[in-house]
Amino acid sequence: MHLYPSISSELELAGKLIIPLLVFLLIAFVAKKVENKSIFSLLEILLALGIMVYNIAVGIFLFRCVRPIIPYWELDLIEWYPVPLFFAFFILVFNILFLLRYRNKLYENVLFVLSLGLLLFTLYEFVVTKPFKQQDGAEFLLDETLLEHAPLLNFIINIAVSLCFILFIIFKRKSKL
Repeated sequence: MHLYPSISSELELAGKLIIPLLVFLLIAFVAKKVENKSIFSLLEILLALGIMVYNIAVGIFLFRCVRPIIPYWELDLIEWYPVPLFFAFFILVFNILFLLRYRNKLYENVLFVLSLGLLLFTLYEFVVTKPFKQQDGAEFLLDETLLEHAPLLNFIINIAVSLCFILFIIFKRKSKL
């Protein structure tokens, strides 16, 4: 059985931010010329802060998705594959649209560091937990050696999201996109 971490505060926060961030991004792309520059800069600041909060919340959730869990100790578990895919898709959409629309070096640097951290932590968990190996032992013993491994798809999602941002930022810096 493939289990995900319980619904936590960071996942609830990320879920509540999806619609407002989409609306703000659509407004930012539709508004070609804004006569009042203070509204335009306020929109950029709101978008940057909102997307960064979303990045941190989803990053924590994606990292928790690759950590091994004790299935009988966790409550309210999510058993669907689309959950990390859904949040990973929106983290890609929000950040790529924001990076294409605005030129913000601080935001790029913070996103680069967060993506590199998620990549390194994911690779570390992959090496330490070895999700490709089968476990032996009784199922109902509450022992740390009987942790249930995270699905391999979660490792692939985290690595793909991290590498996408890292390569996009490197490409953007080299090509001055």
